[in-house]
Amino acid sequence: MLRSLGLAGMMGLVLLSAPASALDVVNDDLGGVVESYMARLARAEARGEQVRISAVECDSSCTLFLAARRSCVSPEAVFGFHAPWAGAATGGVVDPEMVAIFSRSYKPALRRLFLAHIRNTGGAVPGPLLKLTGLQLASLGYRLCGEVGSQQTAANRVRPAVANNRAGRINPSVQASSPESPLARWLGLR
Repeated sequence: MLRSLGLAGMMGLVLLSAPASALDVVNDDLGGVVESYMARLARAEARGEQVRISAVECDSSCTLFLAARRSCVSPEAVFGFHAPWAGAATGGVVDPEMVAIFSRSYKPALRRLFLAHIRNTGGAVPGPLLKLTGLQLASLGYRLCGEVGSQQTAANRVRPAVANNRAGRINPSVQASSPESPLARWLGLR
């Protein structure tokens, strides 16, 4: 009897200490229809779920998950940002309303970088992706998964000199960490 009461008490503690449900991005997600991502985000927010983005590729509409109040990113995750467009899947014209929705979803430092990327690509759709790692996003104010209860970012961590994207090419966004880079001046790193 005492043993079953102890087991029941232990189970109760485990259940009470279990984290709330979460929206976990655990597979590469190259994006898709914006409205479906916004609906998933709204459901997660309404339930108070944490949004955890694992060490995956999260491109395009997937980056909207960064807007969650309780989001966190894996340092190894790779995010791809581009100008949203209206038209066919293979091209169209930049959609200013969608640009506004995406930019409002990002923290100020990422918003500036995102808008500068769109300007620098001259409205090409589907333009090149601006690739950033989770560690780079942490330096822009996003929380790394595993930093429970902490708003600490990776700004004081050593950034890799070269960050490779999934195809193994050098990521041009890393140039922002170079003091000679115009992006570094723009981001206030210089």
